[in-house]
Amino acid sequence: MIRIEKENVPCFYDLSWQPKPPAIILKIHKDLASEIKPIPNDAPFVIGYRAEFGFTSFIGSFNENLFGFNGALQKQKPDGGEFINFLVWIPKLQWFTGNICPVCNGKGKDTELELGCIKCGGTGKEKKSDRDWINARAISASLKLFFMVASMVTYEEKWRNTACKNSQLLELTLATGREFYGGQILGKIGKPFHKFLSSMGKKELDELNATTFAAYSQLFESISNHDRFFFRSHNYNGHLHFDCPGNACGLDFEEEEFSGHNTDTPAQQITLLAGLAKLCDMARETGI
Repeated sequence: MIRIEKENVPCFYDLSWQPKPPAIILKIHKDLASEIKPIPNDAPFVIGYRAEFGFTSFIGSFNENLFGFNGALQKQKPDGGEFINFLVWIPKLQWFTGNICPVCNGKGKDTELELGCIKCGGTGKEKKSDRDWINARAISASLKLFFMVASMVTYEEKWRNTACKNSQLLELTLATGREFYGGQILGKIGKPFHKFLSSMGKKELDELNATTFAAYSQLFESISNHDRFFFRSHNYNGHLHFDCPGNACGLDFEEEEFSGHNTDTPAQQITLLAGLAKLCDMARETGI
């Protein structure tokens, strides 16, 4: 049985961050993609999630241009490399319409309470929201399904012998639900990845914070620079922690594993996954 936290294992999937336009890139090694059989539309997991969240479609084959629920993952054009890359666009869950706020008439203040307008957050601009967060839940469910199926294949001994020169950095398990910890993230830390995490300094932490802020800003356009307080990180010899808005919401890293704290929503999950993608990029820059 392969354990990436104990040994260097060739990479079978990876994450990367695209700043503009904001997207997480899921990179699947071609050897892994060839091992995973297409997931049928009548699979119990697919039927259950479509019924629970109202997803209108599902594609379970890596041969198509889209993968997952409601086309959540979009395949990039082949680049001749050893990975199949899927873009996971960061959706907008709250945005400005371009009109003035109908509650405060664009003044940004509640004239009776003499406080900032609650409806527009003091901006004077009208906001709209995706109340069901269906696009975010489709991303969460699609990635959860991929990581679950991948874990059923990649524990086998043969993955020590793939041709990929890069090492596997992490393994992920996700939750998708409406309850507490419905956006949970759990993972294993690859041996070389822990070495990188132990070496992280202020520069890397600043880049990590900037990435989670950018991802959350895409999700919620109304967030302001004052909210940067919620995007913090600290590191002590690889015991990394980084935050996003919520009730002490964030990811905690130990020697071999990491887990989310109070990760209740898909928005928090996507924000923290963006941070993980940026960590993977910075680790790859060191030659891992």
